[in-house]
Amino acid sequence: MKQKKLFSYLLLAISFTLFTACTNEDEVQEVSFSAPEYEDISAKYEITDSSSNINSLELTASGNYIVTNNYYIYNSKAYRNTENNKEFSFLNKTVLKINGLSTRASAYGNIIYGKFTALGENRYDLEGYGIVTITTDSENAYTLDIALENGNTVSIGARKEKTYESSNATNNLCRSWSIEKFGFKVQAGPYKFEKLVDDNNIEQLFLDYFNWIIKISGEEYDEEEIAEMKAEAKNIAETYNSAKPLSLIFTKSGSYMVDYNNGAIGISTWKWEDESKGILRYSWNTQDIEDEYIGGTVNISYLDNMLMISENVENDVEEGLNVTITYGMKEIK
Repeated sequence: MKQKKLFSYLLLAISFTLFTACTNEDEVQEVSFSAPEYEDISAKYEITDSSSNINSLELTASGNYIVTNNYYIYNSKAYRNTENNKEFSFLNKTVLKINGLSTRASAYGNIIYGKFTALGENRYDLEGYGIVTITTDSENAYTLDIALENGNTVSIGARKEKTYESSNATNNLCRSWSIEKFGFKVQAGPYKFEKLVDDNNIEQLFLDYFNWIIKISGEEYDEEEIAEMKAEAKNIAETYNSAKPLSLIFTKSGSYMVDYNNGAIGISTWKWEDESKGILRYSWNTQDIEDEYIGGTVNISYLDNMLMISENVENDVEEGLNVTITYGMKEIK
């Protein structure tokens, strides 16, 4: 198989949605983590007031808050039309002081998130956003009084989303994670490349992959061809680093959020496809988790208390090529 075919398949595989698809036939390793600090009060509140600009507010078990709005947040600095940043400028980290947000909160699209602390009496300080007081009105009816950092106040009705039942697998998963490892396995006919590295060592990973391709090709390359392939390997590494996922949050309400290096934030939905085997189904269409066109399944496992998420991103039977990407994550406390 020509080296350019292997390069092009891997470049296709490096997508930054974090999830694509995977299957696994093995039982999941049993691990147990201590409960996150805010496990007991974690919840997602769907706003019921049709006139509200806020769609939902979620408090996660690990002490993060996620606010989704029905309008897009923007920063005029993100639209500078320069040669170097015009392609990705709208993906820049939008940490706003306009709209009352400080650098303690991150915003992208219609999403705002940050850390929160409990103040007592169902009051929570959403850093960079404001202080929310949650009052129970009746069964699954709540009022959220929010004193925003910009001085404005809002009072809105909400209902609490249903959550998945507690289980060892669900409790272990539903917390905040930082991405520490990245690697991939490439099966090309009888040949296999497999390596997992620290997330700050991506360029060496792709250079090792380049050397593996040279080794298995059995072909002779001149200096110009080798230089071209090395440049392509470096370009793939730079492409990955420019928009790699940094952290991931799972919640029992069925949300997951990915924070990317280029400032993008993505929120989607998940459920167990086969909990006993660690197979998780996801969809970027939050209204239809079975949407096969923008969703799929991934494999969840653990290695020395590190969460491992694997994605099978290419399976070309005719070419005898299979590519699986793996992320290793540590809990953020």
